[in-house]
Amino acid sequence: MSVTQPARLSCPHCDHTQNFVYWQSINVKIDPSAKEDLLQRKLHTMECERCGTITPISYTTLYHDMEEGVMIWLCPDGEPPLKDKEEIMESLPPALLHRYQFRTVVNMNELIEKIRCFDDGLDDRVVELVKLLTFQQLIKQNPEMSEETQLYYSDTSREKTGYHLHFVIMRPGVQQSKTFAIPRSVYESIIVDFKKHLLDDSNWPHIDKHFAAQLFQLFHQSVK
Repeated sequence: MSVTQPARLSCPHCDHTQNFVYWQSINVKIDPSAKEDLLQRKLHTMECERCGTITPISYTTLYHDMEEGVMIWLCPDGEPPLKDKEEIMESLPPALLHRYQFRTVVNMNELIEKIRCFDDGLDDRVVELVKLLTFQQLIKQNPEMSEETQLYYSDTSREKTGYHLHFVIMRPGVQQSKTFAIPRSVYESIIVDFKKHLLDDSNWPHIDKHFAAQLFQLFHQSVK
């Protein structure tokens, strides 16, 4: 089941106080509409009833997709509560525990990306490797690009030349984002190269560019 908690919040612009609902956990099988609201960021923003100001609200949420066998913990502080993690792991039957994928993310961009990866049947670890390789190429082609630039997977499309993965480029201080696509064959080739390094970790890992960099290091050490 999904767990919500009502609250009263004040608009930081006009100080108007209104109702807000914290979604502590979202079971998308039970509340499919909540998933769409989450992807549209509605559950983590508050629109002021008086002045219309839209304010991001940062809080911890557990995303649970029973059909896909996915749990993603949005933790702005970086780490899920230890007690809550233990309770969840103990509550799942061993047969289900084996097929689940557990992830930790620290912001909404990461959460939305993970959901889209799993919905499209992609391995998010491989997606991070693709992003890291692509980012290195982008930096060479665009020296003005900051290391703080972030890439996020958005969707997959079928084109005349085959399937392509689409990504969004988000640069700090630049409001308008850009998109680019790479052939899915790049993704598939990375799976082949890194297969033995893609270890199954059920301890709520944070799969990001740092995780991908560690995998690259392991790969290079293995081929020396």
